[in-house]
Order: sequence, then C-alpha cells, then structure tokens
Amino acid sequence: MHELITDALRGNRTAQARLVRLLTPVIRQRAVDGHADDLVQDVLELLFRNEGHALSAWNPQRGLSLESYVAVLAMRVAAAKRRSGRKGGWREQPTEAGALIDAAGTCPVSARRPYARDVLSKLFDALKRELNPRAQALFVQLFVEGESVTEVSDATGLSPCAVYAWRSRLRRTANEVALSLG
Repeated sequence: MHELITDALRGNRTAQARLVRLLTPVIRQRAVDGHADDLVQDVLELLFRNEGHALSAWNPQRGLSLESYVAVLAMRVAAAKRRSGRKGGWREQPTEAGALIDAAGTCPVSARRPYARDVLSKLFDALKRELNPRAQALFVQLFVEGESVTEVSDATGLSPCAVYAWRSRLRRTANEVALSLG
C-alpha cells in the first residue's frame, strides 16, 4: 500500500486513479444529507493537498488500515461541514460583481504596498527575535522562498516528516507573533 501511495504522490496517474477508486467508496459511506460527491471531493483534496501531507501521515503501525484512516478523515470533514453550516457551494448565494469591487475598497494596490511591506517587515523582525537560527533558516526556505517540503528536506537533510512538523510549528508561531503585533 505504501508503494501505491508513494507512486500516487509522485504524480503517477495510474496509481492516483487506483487510489481514488479504492478510497471513494469509503468516503461516500461517511456522507450525510446526500452530499457524497462534495465529501469525496473535499476529502480527496485534503489527502493530496500540500504534497500529500495527510496521505503521507497514514502509518499502518498505528493500527488503522488505509481505508479506516481515510474513513476517520472523512468523518472529520463531514462533521466540520455540518458545524459550519456549509453543505455545498450550490446552496450559497453568489456575490454580485459590484459588491466584490466595493469590498475590495477604493484604495489602489500601489497605495497599499508600503503598508503591507511595513507590516511584513515588523513581522519578520519579531520572528527573528522569537526563532532560533535553524528555525529562521527553515522559515525563510519554506515561507519566504516558497520551497517545497521535498526541496527543504533535500537541502537540510531533515526527513520530510520533520520538515512538515517544522512548517506547522513555524506557521503557528508566525500567526501568534502576527496577532501579538496587532
């Protein structure tokens, strides 16, 4: 099963199709209110998002089969959709084009750039004080330079799982620092 997942995450279309065929019935069984197609799409997107982070997190030694692991994820996604009150995009009212333009504000983008640059500069300075040198380097690779987990893993010698953990910690720390700046 790990080989199938690895091949699918490497972009092998045959492996991806096989995995989708295997997991779709499992996900569909967890759907409520007749929104099975929406749930299948949301869960598959979750599994393959961020270079397959959720799919890579499955570990058979933890006692769950892949199907059971995906069923748990599907139940979580379905519960989150129920709590949020969102059933599907087709039930939501579209926003009028004029309202979108009004919501964007009348300030031209060029006038907002210095403000955004100032905010980012303050955030980055605060993060430098908060993070150790290794964390700073990883933050720059992952968020400033936008390198993938694989690229950072190859460059640093860290395992992809360790890079995912660092990325999560750094994102959480950046959010906390940003909130503290007001």
